[in-house]
Amino acid sequence: MMFILLMIIRAMEIVFVKTDQTWVGENILHKICCILLIGIALDMLKLHWSDLGFSKKGLLTGLKYGLALGMSTFFLSYAAEFIVLFIMGNTRLCNFILQIFHLHRHIQMAVPC
Repeated sequence: MMFILLMIIRAMEIVFVKTDQTWVGENILHKICCILLIGIALDMLKLHWSDLGFSKKGLLTGLKYGLALGMSTFFLSYAAEFIVLFIMGNTRLCNFILQIFHLHRHIQMAVPC
């Protein structure tokens, strides 16, 4: 039942709200609704978030490790790409590019660094 409700919310978000066409670039409302529905279901069943595997212990440590993993992965991939382009003789400067795809048009914003 929750899955059907969330699919309806997702369809309404895509068709009417269209958050994928905004600066957010992602359909996020149905994800927030999902978190709220899980919280309501946990409350109705007299359960806690820890019963699902979430815990407050080690939260900051997990966030630090996740951020470090993400940053190091992006750094290594962009460094490899930069080295390959440099070897090929293409010495462009880097740009920060935000690309948003949706059904009506393609948005690309580039900010030189």
